[in-house]
Amino acid sequence: MSENPLMAPVIPLRPAASSLAPPGYLGLTQRTIEVDSSCVAQYGPCVIVASRSPAWKAGLRSDDFVTTINDQEFHAFHAKMPPAGTQFRITAYRQDVGTNGT
Repeated sequence: MSENPLMAPVIPLRPAASSLAPPGYLGLTQRTIEVDSSCVAQYGPCVIVASRSPAWKAGLRSDDFVTTINDQEFHAFHAKMPPAGTQFRITAYRQDVGTNGT
């Protein structure tokens, strides 16, 4: 018996619900051009902060240097982003102000 070439498996239009919580969003992007490399070496990456993002609401601004997020380096934190709703603590350096935790 030959298979009907018009028959195909049903593919759902919506993906199945995942039991994993979606990753969190802080609204931070690493700035890679026009950055003071000595500050990056000392304090961590310079960031661009999306307006009205969680990081912005916490007081972080574009051109700040992120030292740690939840006691992890910027790249380590972003490599394993915690689920949405997780509390965070950012330690950052702002030129002319110094280091501060938010």
